[in-house]
Amino acid sequence: MALRQVLAARQRRLGPDHPDTLATRFAIAREMAARGDHAEAEKEFRDMLPHLERKLGLDHPDTLAAAKWIADMQYSKAR
Repeated sequence: MALRQVLAARQRRLGPDHPDTLATRFAIAREMAARGDHAEAEKEFRDMLPHLERKLGLDHPDTLAAAKWIADMQYSKAR
């Protein structure tokens, strides 16, 4: 996956908490969810959430969107 290569480069050059690195992780997690790999997508969103909260803040749209993705996947599992 090309996004994984982008993520590796951004993590090396920018660090794990840089907004561009986080945006790439977010895109990868969304792609996993779109492919139906909800368990891995949820794991990625859960791993990413503390970084988003720390770097962007609790009320940032990306932080809130990641939390919503987690909630949506939890809801889907419960059904």
